[in-house]
Amino acid sequence: MTFPPPPPWQPPSPPPSRRWRTRLLIRLGVAAVAAVIGFTTAASHHHTSQQPTFSMTLSPVTPPLNPLVPSPTRKRVPRMVDTKVGEKTSFTSPDSTGGPDVEFTVTKITVNGRCTAPYAQKAENGHFLFLEMSIRTAPTMTGLYASNLFNPLYFSVAGPDGTVEDGDSIASSPTYGCLPDSKRLPLGLEPGRTYQATIVLDAHNIHGKVRLAPAGGLLDTDGWQWQLGEAA
Repeated sequence: MTFPPPPPWQPPSPPPSRRWRTRLLIRLGVAAVAAVIGFTTAASHHHTSQQPTFSMTLSPVTPPLNPLVPSPTRKRVPRMVDTKVGEKTSFTSPDSTGGPDVEFTVTKITVNGRCTAPYAQKAENGHFLFLEMSIRTAPTMTGLYASNLFNPLYFSVAGPDGTVEDGDSIASSPTYGCLPDSKRLPLGLEPGRTYQATIVLDAHNIHGKVRLAPAGGLLDTDGWQWQLGEAA
């Protein structure tokens, strides 16, 4: 058996010098730091660029119009018109396309009127006020407002001392059972009709003025007032 001769002997490579190893470590450290900084910058840029951007525009909401509620843009202040007993006056609703819807006259005001209906009660506030009225409705009456135009809840009594009685106070329970139905207004008024009726109020004051505000003052139309104790 024949074996090949061994390779020629070469001296081993000298170990790297300390200065060379130091330079290598510095280079590796700088490369690592640069890699970390680059990754952090890229991540920050990526996070910032991916943040969603929201944009919102708010538009004012316009509420639906209600004909019975006064609009905040209205500048006119309703007033009470002095009206004499026996003087004809009229009411025109805001949505009317023609003339007045209702013409009416307070023909007489009786202080301390006497109830004639069966089971009538005494006045809770001391005095019954009878307002006798003549009413005529137009053939084109809209009906939406006229049916409650003369609701006792829409009347008030202003005393000479400035006190005002209104609402359930003067439209007390005894006022509804004071007169027979034939002398009272129906719940709804029909177009093209004439009515004779009496409104009964229950009040403390027998002096001052009786007032009527259309639809309880919810409209921007004028109301009316009559002097108590005034004859036609």
